[in-house]
Amino acid sequence: MDKERIAQNIVDGRWKRKITQSQLAKNIHISPSYMNDIEHGRRLPSLKVAIEIAKAINESLDNIFLT
Repeated sequence: MDKERIAQNIVDGRWKRKITQSQLAKNIHISPSYMNDIEHGRRLPSLKVAIEIAKAINESLDNIFLT
């Protein structure tokens, strides 16, 4: 799993939805610092968080993890 690619897919999806990083973190009930670490490729999201991110940015998990 390429953390940087996953991070970029999340950022791209968030930008398409015009959601700030802070808004996304708040919407899925995680800390802004955890969201920042995910989007900068420092951490992978847990499965639960990945599912919530996918829902919030209207993307499939496949699009986040496999593209």
